[in-house]
Amino acid sequence: MSEVRKTSWFERVGQTLVRASVTIAFRRKWLVVSAALIAAGLGGYAATGLKVSTKTQDILSTDLSFFQIERRYRAAFPQRDPIIVVIDADNSTKARAAAMSLAERLKLHQGLFESVEVPGESAFFHRNALLFLPADRLTAAANELAQSRPVLSIFAQDPSLRGLAKFMELVPSSVSVGRASQDLANTINELAETAAASAEGRHSSMIWSTLFGFDAGAKSNRALVLVEPIVSEPSILGSQPALEQVNTDIASIARDYPEVTMHVTGFPVLRQQELNEVFSGAAYASVLSFALVSLSLLLIRSWRIVIALVVTLVIGSIITTGLAAVSVGRLNLISSAFLVLFFGLGVDFGTHFGLRYLEESRTGAPFRDAITRAGCGEAPAISLSALCASIGFLSFVPTSYVGLAEFGVISTLGIVVGVVLTFTLLPALMAITPPKPQARAGLQINIGNQIRRHHRGILLVATVATIAAAFVARGIRLDVNPLNLQNPQTEAVQTYRDLAKNPSTSPYALNTIAASRDAARNLASELGRIKGVAQVRTIDAFVPENQPEKLKIIREAARRLGPVLQSPVRRPDLSEGELQQAFTNLRGKASAIVSSGPSDALTVDAARRLTAALDRFADLRSVGPAALGQLDAALTGTLPRQIRNLQAMVSVSQPVTIDDIPADLRRQWITPDGRARIQILPTSEITDTVTLESFARQVQSVAPEATGVPVDVTEAGAAVSRAFLQAIAYTVVAVAIVIFVVRRSVVDLLLVLAPLGLASLWTVAGATLLGLPFNFANVIVIPLLLGLGVASSVHMVVRAREAPRGAIGDILQTSTPLAVFVAQLNTAAAFATLAVAEHRGLFSMGVLLGLSILFVLIASLIVLPAAMVLWDHLRVRRDETRARPST
Repeated sequence: MSEVRKTSWFERVGQTLVRASVTIAFRRKWLVVSAALIAAGLGGYAATGLKVSTKTQDILSTDLSFFQIERRYRAAFPQRDPIIVVIDADNSTKARAAAMSLAERLKLHQGLFESVEVPGESAFFHRNALLFLPADRLTAAANELAQSRPVLSIFAQDPSLRGLAKFMELVPSSVSVGRASQDLANTINELAETAAASAEGRHSSMIWSTLFGFDAGAKSNRALVLVEPIVSEPSILGSQPALEQVNTDIASIARDYPEVTMHVTGFPVLRQQELNEVFSGAAYASVLSFALVSLSLLLIRSWRIVIALVVTLVIGSIITTGLAAVSVGRLNLISSAFLVLFFGLGVDFGTHFGLRYLEESRTGAPFRDAITRAGCGEAPAISLSALCASIGFLSFVPTSYVGLAEFGVISTLGIVVGVVLTFTLLPALMAITPPKPQARAGLQINIGNQIRRHHRGILLVATVATIAAAFVARGIRLDVNPLNLQNPQTEAVQTYRDLAKNPSTSPYALNTIAASRDAARNLASELGRIKGVAQVRTIDAFVPENQPEKLKIIREAARRLGPVLQSPVRRPDLSEGELQQAFTNLRGKASAIVSSGPSDALTVDAARRLTAALDRFADLRSVGPAALGQLDAALTGTLPRQIRNLQAMVSVSQPVTIDDIPADLRRQWITPDGRARIQILPTSEITDTVTLESFARQVQSVAPEATGVPVDVTEAGAAVSRAFLQAIAYTVVAVAIVIFVVRRSVVDLLLVLAPLGLASLWTVAGATLLGLPFNFANVIVIPLLLGLGVASSVHMVVRAREAPRGAIGDILQTSTPLAVFVAQLNTAAAFATLAVAEHRGLFSMGVLLGLSILFVLIASLIVLPAAMVLWDHLRVRRDETRARPST
């Protein structure tokens, strides 16, 4: 590096422009500042129109084949993405009662919800519930109904507190061993819980399903409520108003059902949670990064330059936000962090400019000459590094990764703004209050002598570290499951994963379309043989099997019940005296069971709890007509409806056909032109990338147009991998071409790119050791490292060209190493603030970007100078050998 390289036409023109802009800034400083403030005002106004994309799907191109398949499927079978309320209780009766109560409350808010549904609670399923039971379970249910005939007879004639007292009178004679005894005890326990709730003023309703055999078909103590929110214009609020109302109503219902647990999940919940995490994390990180960048500028030791840089940073951020609104128009889950990157990059250029000015001012040059020399001296490196950084940001534009492409466009606009303001607004602000020349250099990085002395050892250590990193980096993973980007401790994520454990509720089901019902049956049969498939559903799942046999069992049950379920059921209007007498009789019958009842311990214990609950009701609520009326409604108010449901069940006489399925349900499985939907459910929880891909690929081998979360995650992972490799290739090639064209030196090209290769490999190894897989957000780290890290190498190599041969180490005593250190420290600090975000994508992006910049700093300030010293020594020896006279 001994010869002085001739400047190119490009560089001469650039220096002319920079000299002119700095001169204008000096002479017309207030005009430049005013223009910048006007631009900031316009940018702030434009920023008010910036919208927010609320869908993670928006970060990939909709032209991808799997998105097209999904669009065709949704066009045929419009799918809802509901809020899912998961309700768990110790029995199915309580779970369903709480679900129905919550659904009724939610239906009152028509302005927030499109629909509210409790699956399996429609009239169709209630009427045909017995037909959907397996034959053996139907027989058992029919026997239970026959055993309940005396009780049913009482309640069919008198579904009130008075009839309840008569029921308790029958308990001793009804007790038997086995399930009947358990059912009686369960029923009395539920009566006790309902009475206790009424005593405390809580709303509660007794459900009689267990005693009457209504619950024979219940398979789970879990109920679901599906709530479809109304989402207006895309904004950060998204589904937030609807979610807040759901949580409010859940809190109200929870007071009436304290023994029931309710959790909320579903795509709207996860999407809103992700939005909240991303944008709150980005906001916190932006504020924190601005504060850290401002503090780190104190290393410059010139408060006037620091103030000028901070003002430039604020104005630049406003202008960039306005340009983002005008050019892209929206922020997605990734581009929301653009301000963090601007704060890290925007101050980079100004740091080099300011420190170069201080270096020039120490020579005694007047302010105008010093600032002009600083601008002309730093312009080539700043311009080249800005161009290379822009290449890194724009590397995703030609790919299918739309989210990062938009992020890259916004960030590139920020770079342009930063460069322009560095050579206009910054010198203008410095001209208003010219920084005082420093008698001595400020903080220096005094490692030049150590690097010159130990350059071979440094290169050896770097080589060993790189070989080790290459070995470790082989374990890097790619995880593009959006669920894994969210805080795993949140209720929505944990509940979503819990649903995935049960095949019947798994959100990882796949769907595909067959040309007809017959084609659907054939394809379903083939899909059912795939390993990992638990169940395949078609419209035929809503037509019960073996109906002739089941109808015979139901007719026999109806015959055995006789006239009990044939007369209409009406609730009597008890007078005040009748209510008080019924309550007295009920307490007496319950006490009698405790004192001299059956030998069955379960029933006696249950009766004891009922007695205590009734006594507590009398103590707390008195036995006035109003209080007893409420108790009557709580204990027996649902009896007429439940007995009428049972009457409908046993009156079924005709088999169910496709035409009997409700139109809205049938439309979910059959299109008007006859195409049929097929749903494929996995056998187990499949939340990791490997199992998701395995399930998706096996199903696709039979049904290539299957769609759903497993396919989306698998195909998105493939698209991200392609985009990642394409972006790296575009960045490396483009940066190499730019550096070679501008520098016109293969040696300079290698010296600039080598530290980037080292830092990239070290970063991948670091991610592997930290257990941070690449994901939707942090996949930009390596292309950005190549684009951003090149600035440090460029500044060092460009400055080294100014040193005479044999004195390459002297550049370590100039302002350039400090400028590189401060600039990269700012960038690392700004990026690392993303780690405060709860969103795992932003968190990992912050950690890896901070780590990558740290490695760039090591490579450019230690390894690169060591390599340049070695190269310089070799060149000197070669020149000495050539100059030595031949013998």
